[in-house]
Amino acid sequence: AYHKAVDSALETTLIPSANNAELKSLLQTGLKIFQGHEQHAEHVAAALK
Repeated sequence: AYHKAVDSALETTLIPSANNAELKSLLQTGLKIFQGHEQHAEHVAAALK
C-alpha cells in the first residue's frame, strides 16, 4: 500500500507539477525505483504465503 501511494503521488502530483527539469528527472528516476521496490515486495509477499 505504501509503494502504491508513493507511486501515485509521484505520477499524479509531484512529477507533473515539477517546473525544474533536474527535479522532474530526479522524481522520474525515483518513480522507477519505487516501482521496482513495489514489484519486489509483491514477490516476497507472494513467496511467504
